[in-house]
Amino acid sequence: MKPRHTSRAALAAIVLSVVALVLAGLASPASAAASTGTLKGVVTLSGSPVKNAKVQLYTHLRSEFDDSSFAYDRVKTVSTDSKGRYSFNGVKSGTWNGGPKYLYAVLVTDRSGKGAKTLRYVDVKKGRTTTRKVGLKPAVILTGSVARSDGGSPAELVVNVSSNETRNDTDPLNQEFYPDSTTPVRSNGTFTVEGLAAGEFQVVVKGDAYLAQCYDFDTSTLEECRNRPGTDIVLKAGERRTLAPVVATKVAPPVATVTGKVTDTTGRSLKGVEVTVRQIGKGQVGGAAVTRSSGRFSYKGRLPAGTYAVRYDDPKHVWASQYRGGGAQSVSRTFEIVGGETIRGVDDELKSSTNNQMTYKSGRGFIEMTFSLTRRVSGGRPSGTMTLTSDGTSQTAVVRKGKVTVRLTGLPGSRHEVHAAYSGTSNTAGFTRSFSPR
Repeated sequence: MKPRHTSRAALAAIVLSVVALVLAGLASPASAAASTGTLKGVVTLSGSPVKNAKVQLYTHLRSEFDDSSFAYDRVKTVSTDSKGRYSFNGVKSGTWNGGPKYLYAVLVTDRSGKGAKTLRYVDVKKGRTTTRKVGLKPAVILTGSVARSDGGSPAELVVNVSSNETRNDTDPLNQEFYPDSTTPVRSNGTFTVEGLAAGEFQVVVKGDAYLAQCYDFDTSTLEECRNRPGTDIVLKAGERRTLAPVVATKVAPPVATVTGKVTDTTGRSLKGVEVTVRQIGKGQVGGAAVTRSSGRFSYKGRLPAGTYAVRYDDPKHVWASQYRGGGAQSVSRTFEIVGGETIRGVDDELKSSTNNQMTYKSGRGFIEMTFSLTRRVSGGRPSGTMTLTSDGTSQTAVVRKGKVTVRLTGLPGSRHEVHAAYSGTSNTAGFTRSFSPR
């Protein structure tokens, strides 16, 4: 099998084709334990050897594939010698189901910034030396200057150049495979980005005291990235481009601090609860913290003025204030932030979530659902009430020792979408769920 100079889609196709063979019962048995081989080569730029280039070897083990991920893991890093040569010894090899067991990628970075970061895929044969030459293309050099609207030092700012391919991929094989770069701005306001491959890029200026703003190449100004009217910049191999001077104007809000404590209903501190501070109506504005062994948390961040809510999530799904469809989470305590203040006492008591099993009977005009509830913390059987609602008809029944049966009648047809609401107790969280029994 020859090395594939391909994208994620081609690699996914390789793995999925193997999966199809296995499912069809046509794949050959896995081979014996893997042997090793040697991978070597020469790195050049415009025909000349590149000294001291960083060469990283990545691998993807096909016998441990995951249908949802084709990521590569970095296994070794070497530097080229004065003649541009690199070598990896003891590289694992072998076959699996008729193909190579290990898929390899070589990522080369020219530390001088003259050559573009370059990726090559390669097969390594067991007991043999595989040669892979890597010819770098001249890198893009991007320069410019940035000032701050408040007159402060621009050295607090950074310039991020991101590729169109990476920004549009929510699950890249490896982020470092693609031409992105973050460069600090010098104290005199200038910046230089080196080592980029040719491509289409978005250029962003941001800093601790300034929110991210994108270059608008139509107006040569910085604008909000979300509603930016300008296009990305297209850069060619070896091109040196100087951007027009710009001024960062979107000052970040002052730093605010939110503190509190999370306990159970007996007052016992809960460790490891994820606490998310989020501005109401503004999506992702905010951040998260994790409670310590004392149950206390402290979140500090630049939060604009507005109304905020705090959500508590237990990653183990044991504790909850409100139990929603299998996840332990709650939204409680709202508060106002005006500008940079400290909000204290954002505390909450979490209740035990439940394991619950449901069975049902249904037919024309009726549905009967039976629930069996168990507290996840203690294994006890809670009380409370269960309410079913469907097609405007509602019925409530008392939960006794974790069990309850609720029957709805007078419903149209024989298929019914049902909304179930468990009230919870003083130490057991309630939940709401929707069912479409068939």
